[in-house]
Formats: sequence, structure tokens, C-alpha cells
Amino acid sequence: MKGKKQKSSAIWTLALLIAVLVFAFSLWQLSNILVGYHEVDKEYEELAQEMEQQTVPVPTQPQQEIQVNESQETAAAGQATMEVVIETEDESEETEAPFVLYVPNFEHLWSVNEEVIGWIQIPGTKINYPIVQGSDNDYYLNHTVSGEENSGGAIFMDCAISDRFDDKNAIIYGHNLKSGAMFSRLNRYARKSFWNANRYIYITTPFGVDTYEVFSAYQTTADADIYYYGFGEDQYYQDYLNRITSYSIFNAGIPLGVDDTIITLSTCANDTTQRFIVHAKKLTE
Repeated sequence: MKGKKQKSSAIWTLALLIAVLVFAFSLWQLSNILVGYHEVDKEYEELAQEMEQQTVPVPTQPQQEIQVNESQETAAAGQATMEVVIETEDESEETEAPFVLYVPNFEHLWSVNEEVIGWIQIPGTKINYPIVQGSDNDYYLNHTVSGEENSGGAIFMDCAISDRFDDKNAIIYGHNLKSGAMFSRLNRYARKSFWNANRYIYITTPFGVDTYEVFSAYQTTADADIYYYGFGEDQYYQDYLNRITSYSIFNAGIPLGVDDTIITLSTCANDTTQRFIVHAKKLTE
């Protein structure tokens, strides 16, 4: 009987030891991830400082109230029907003023990485980053703009898109990090108050500053029918514009036609099977 008790005690001790080791390993992994996120933030902050970014006046645009999108009820199954989980930390970012529009030094950026093609800024968020474009859509998932291996990655454009942003739909990806970096704050467009206050996205290229107006935002699945850039006939493109507009949480009331060009910003939402999407229309000068 005593031998059985000793054996049982040994099993419990071994199980407890294994559990402690698993916990310690998980804690070590989490610590490495958080350190990596901190390093990502630090790298991009230092890059902006090194460039000694110049500022320009923010283009003035008309303001217009958005409304709840009634057509969302008839959107295709699986599109924009899932609950959006929005972070609550750093809410003060939404009210920080004034917004400063930076002009990056592309000569310096190209000395760091010749695959830099632009710079993106979104008011009310920490999104103030270079945009890169690699030969595939994998490398920048776990490499920063300087080429350092890091799970925070970089903001990057789909490798099949023109680097001059002149395709009908320029698709840009970025991670959703717990630190709030990269594209983590895109899901703030699920708030009507945030959208109304921050409806414009600014992308600077070597050719100048372009202003984009957000017209659709929603949560969907990773395999959704939204990642298109080559449309062939005009009607296919118009159908696409109509479809992604119908998915939106809010109705921005922005007319869209086949002569318009747009950007699609994509990041993970809640888990690896879902994405939060923001579409914006390029405004003509």
C-alpha cells in the first residue's frame, strides 16, 4: 500500500514539474514576443528621427457625417458579420492634436532598404511607417524595414501591385500587435466617432503626398473575396466596389466609379482566421 502511495506521489510530482516547465517555457516565449514588439517600435521611431522628417500642412478636406450602413444586413454570408473587438488602451491617441503630416527622406530610406516605396500615416493612430514591397508576400511578415528578423514585421504592399500605386486596388498588409504598433489600430474604424474624426489616410511616395478617404471598414474572414487588384472589364471593378462598400459597418456616402483608384489595408482581427479591412478612395487634386 505504501509503495502505491509513493508511486502516486511521484507521478503527481512529475506532472507538477512538467506543468511548471511548460508554464516557464510559455512565459519565456511571451517575453521574447514582447521584447520583439518593443524592438519594432524602437526601430521605426529611430528611423523617423534619423531622417529628420520635414512637415507639411495637412490638406483640408470637407467633413461629412457617416451613417450606419443599412445594406450591411444583405451583405454576402461571412462578410462583415462578426463582432469587432476593439482595444481600449491608449484611447488618448484619438484626441491628440494637432496631427502632423511628415514628408519622409526617401534617399535615407533607400540607404536602409531600397524596397521602400512609400510612407503611410493615419491620424488618431500610431500608424506612421514606411511601406515596403518585396518579391513575395512572406518576407516582411517577419522582417522589419531594415531586414532584421522580427515577428512584428513591416507594413508592406502586395508583391503583385505596381510600386507607383497606380493599380485600381493597392493592397497593403500589416500585423496587429499587442503593443499597438503597425496596423493594430485599424479596427478603430469600427467606431463611428473615430471614423468621423479620422476619415483621411495619407500616403507619401517619391512623387508626392496622396490623400485617401475611407469609404468602407469591416471585419471578415482571411479567405474573403476582397483581395483583388486586376479586374479586366470595368463592370468587374464596379461590381467589386459595390460589394466592398456593402460590407462596410458604416455608410460614408462616397461615390465610387471605375475611374477611381483605392487602397485596401488589411490586418489580423481576433485570431488568424479573421481580418479587419479598411478601404479608402484616392482623392483627385
